[in-house]
Amino acid sequence: MLKTYHIALACVILAVVVLLFGGESLSLEEWQEVYLNVKNHFLHNEELSSLSVIILEIRLPRVILALLVGASLSGSGVVMQTIFRNPLVDPFLLGISSGAMLGVAMAIAVVESNI
Repeated sequence: MLKTYHIALACVILAVVVLLFGGESLSLEEWQEVYLNVKNHFLHNEELSSLSVIILEIRLPRVILALLVGASLSGSGVVMQTIFRNPLVDPFLLGISSGAMLGVAMAIAVVESNI
């Protein structure tokens, strides 16, 4: 239980760090301003500042998507380990990695031909 709590806490801290740093780094004062601006937007329907828009519409969806992709990849790994009853199973066993490599090669060939 304690280990799970530490992992969840580390995910939350890393998500906040990712939201703070980017192409437009935020100081703690700016972060507080963004927090208050977003709170006032949702409570009092005030207009968002440009930094708040960057946080809400660009960085936050990316952080949430990264967490969901990581969770789904770990879930698919657990399912594969359960199906094959083998803790060392990998994506090469079913040809998943080979299919992904084929898809990447096809995408590169199509993009190269369009340039």
